[in-house]
Amino acid sequence: LSIRGIDHFSINVVKPSKEMLVFSIRPEIAYSVYSSPKGIAEDLAISPTFYENLNFYFWEDCYKEKNKEQFMLKKEYRFGILAGAVIVYKKHGVHYLFSFASKTSREEFKQNIFINRMAYKAIAINVLELIQCSINKYIYPHCVQNKCKVINICDQ
Repeated sequence: LSIRGIDHFSINVVKPSKEMLVFSIRPEIAYSVYSSPKGIAEDLAISPTFYENLNFYFWEDCYKEKNKEQFMLKKEYRFGILAGAVIVYKKHGVHYLFSFASKTSREEFKQNIFINRMAYKAIAINVLELIQCSINKYIYPHCVQNKCKVINICDQ
């Protein structure tokens, strides 16, 4: 992407049932981490502990301290990613985890996304609007099949 130094972007959709869908421009990152129960247990970036209580957090703050370096190697350094952050968007009982990461300077990215959170969130909401129909198929399958009116998840 390289917009605002973004080298990775994903939208993790947490359904009311707590199931998670991942839409990503770099699916290999999520796959390498979440394809094992150990990865899910150690990377708390997708944990309700964070997304239910915070609107913004950095990836590095979500790793268990005892395995932090090993996990950063697997998730970040392996893909050239130096820093990542999550912006949480909640609508109609659904949590959207907008995950951004960069290959640029760790401190530069962290400062940029922290200061410009609303701009990053606006970018993510625009993408969310583009893929809304695909997401609705998984969140509201009975409505899509029956051609019911589906709630617009992007209403401000």
